[in-house]
Amino acid sequence: MKEEKGLIALAMRYNKIVLLLISTLVICGVFALNKIPKQEFPVFTIRQGVVVGVYPGATAEEVEEQLAKPLENFLFTYKEVKKSKTYSQSRDGIVYVFVELNDEVNNKDEVWSKIKHGLSTFKLQLPSGVLALVANDDFGDTSALLIALESDTKTYRQLKTYLESLEDKLRSIESVSNLRRYGLQQEQLSIYVDKEKVASYGLNLYSLYQTLLTKGLIGPSGKVDNDDLVVPIHITRPFASERDLEEQIVYSDLQGNHIRLKDVALVVREYPKASSYTVSNSKKCLILSTEMREGYNIVQYGKDVDVVLKDFEKNLPDDVKIYRIADQPQVVDTSIQTFLRSLSGICCTRGIMFSDLVPFRIATIVPFLPWASLLVTTV
Repeated sequence: MKEEKGLIALAMRYNKIVLLLISTLVICGVFALNKIPKQEFPVFTIRQGVVVGVYPGATAEEVEEQLAKPLENFLFTYKEVKKSKTYSQSRDGIVYVFVELNDEVNNKDEVWSKIKHGLSTFKLQLPSGVLALVANDDFGDTSALLIALESDTKTYRQLKTYLESLEDKLRSIESVSNLRRYGLQQEQLSIYVDKEKVASYGLNLYSLYQTLLTKGLIGPSGKVDNDDLVVPIHITRPFASERDLEEQIVYSDLQGNHIRLKDVALVVREYPKASSYTVSNSKKCLILSTEMREGYNIVQYGKDVDVVLKDFEKNLPDDVKIYRIADQPQVVDTSIQTFLRSLSGICCTRGIMFSDLVPFRIATIVPFLPWASLLVTTV
């Protein structure tokens, strides 16, 4: 009988060696499955960015001539900028320059750092009316978790305090990258002047406003300079609370009589009418977006964050709740489990087909690793 030669014949003859290799690959695969980086969205380099120039009061033609053209010429001095894909849009008071880097650029962060540094120097060459030049290249960052901190009774300032405490705890996790807040509302002290009371005291509204402006404004305080050292002079803020503002003297006469702000106006700490806000479960809330550093396992990332959230939740009052409203680690973990169950079913079917070829039932080890499934098919 002619002896068969070839890879398949050798594998069948030395099936124990094949099983040893498969077993080794399965063990490595099971270990790697838990350790390899996992993420819902692949990491890729986005080479596009936008530079915004703000020129209040200028027409679109003035913006084009005095800001857009010089700005484009400056950006083209960087060899990494692709001129054919870089263009600008000028409008009244503002210009958008859409910048794209060359395809061979791999470290785009380094290039954009150079551009941002150069813009701060270049701004000095522009008309004095140009208020700002802002570059934004953070288009590739995706949120791994969206956490909502909600309450019906707490103020936004109180929620912000809880949110800052949560941020401090999350920063202790090695895999946590950026933390971004959404939904914050800034408090303000509003002064509601009673015109009748102002008139009864014989005061002028304009002089009242000027008094408040000059007393509340803090300018440069100067410095003490001698041959040995330079010491800056700091002046404390005049108003630390609503009461300090209410007690502010707005008028004095020669007889020593004083009129305070509370005598002619009402001081209220409040939130201005919001142009945008966030709501969760019909309650006001703040949103914390967490991002993961490149090269980490997002499933493990979710478990680490979950430990911090459970510990943080123990110290929250009953009227403050915390929820995950977008959970990329859970989505990825569910996808992996679904894939493994499907793979297990396929590999078990294949194991029955090959059970007569080797004395050991391969189907018991194959389901854990796609590599092993491919090897068995070859055998």
